Amino acid sequence: TIVTAVDQSFFMGFFFLLAGYFTPASRARKGESAYHGDRMWRLMFPMLVYGYLLQPLTHAFGRAAQGEPFWATYLQLLGLDFGLGPLWFNQALVFFAVGWCFLPRFSLAKLRALWPAGFHARVAVLVLITAIVAFALRLVAPVGHNYFGMQIGYFASYVLLFVVGAVCHRTQLLER
Repeated sequence: TIVTAVDQSFFMGFFFLLAGYFTPASRARKGESAYHGDRMWRLMFPMLVYGYLLQPLTHAFGRAAQGEPFWATYLQLLGLDFGLGPLWFNQALVFFAVGWCFLPRFSLAKLRALWPAGFHARVAVLVLITAIVAFALRLVAPVGHNYFGMQIGYFASYVLLFVVGAVCHRTQLLER
């Protein structure tokens, strides 16, 4: 639990920040339809392979260690024991990719007027928003509760960092 909590505090958020950073350029270069097709192929195909083939294989190995016949168990589980395992990240990126295509259609001018001046003040506001949303999410989705194969309680920072990554791309903040 301690290792997971420390890891969750920075590395998964960093992956979502990087994913957000590369999203706007990819969408602009390919166009919306090709971008979605590419995301589905690169993200959904591995999810399907893992879910339908590798997840049952993993469970069959576990049951074989307990004395059950490997091949009979694997063939029994094949197609019935679907699970995402570590590819929940891919599933989240599919949701974020679709969401990102709808986000620019909304006017952000009113939100920009609410932002405080200065980098540090903006970071403080983002931290506060993330803390409030994370607290609210944890009331509904405590640690260990999965919804759609994901632990939604962590997603306050994931969504924020994905969007921050995309905004950083527009302003080239990471390069500066």
